[in-house]
Amino acid sequence: MPTPVPENTVRVNLVWTLPSTEIAVNTLHFQHLHQSGNTLDWAGDMTQRYADLVLDGIKSVWSNMSALWPAGVKIQRADAYHLGADGATIDKKTSLATGARVMAGSSASEMLPFHDSCAVSLYGYNPSSYDPQGSRKRGRIYMPPMAVTTMSSGYSNAKDTLLAQWTAAFSYMQNRPMDSGTTLRERAQLVINSKKFVLNSPVTHVRVDNQVDAIRRRDSALTPIVSSAALTPQA
Repeated sequence: MPTPVPENTVRVNLVWTLPSTEIAVNTLHFQHLHQSGNTLDWAGDMTQRYADLVLDGIKSVWSNMSALWPAGVKIQRADAYHLGADGATIDKKTSLATGARVMAGSSASEMLPFHDSCAVSLYGYNPSSYDPQGSRKRGRIYMPPMAVTTMSSGYSNAKDTLLAQWTAAFSYMQNRPMDSGTTLRERAQLVINSKKFVLNSPVTHVRVDNQVDAIRRRDSALTPIVSSAALTPQA
């Protein structure tokens, strides 16, 4: 039996294109923070706003991240899905990374192998502390393979850039008003949507280490250096 999905949950798939007709997909979840008095038009424009929001959030920091990827890696689109209580899609909208939203890698370096990736982990609690429900409050997105120049002595030197820029992008996403009015100011709360939990857990911290993972499993015996940062709280 499917785990119930909280009302007003939105899934956004960020789709990247890679060389050799490969793609990579990062999945994010949001809890729409609805204010009484505002009309939610999911089929009309609200789902579309989520697709736009994710691209705009990443675009706001892209100039600081573009050199991490070779020119053959780029963001293609964001697909937003308004989910029902059963997790099935009610409404879907797409935003293309074209025009002002173009985001392509700028490094002249070769790309790392397809299966090598850096993970950006999302936490619903401070990762330096213990949470008894911690297994239900963690998620991660795997970055598409980056440029060879991001590696040094077997470690990734992109840790600090990824941490700072994704933290800023996520903070942007959950602090931009989602409604057209200026008084209600509804927000998109970035969350962990766990299949083991009937509640969405708001993301409070982002964590990145300096290891490059094999996407299917962690197989490195190296000891990672870890950093984390807190998101900007919603106003």
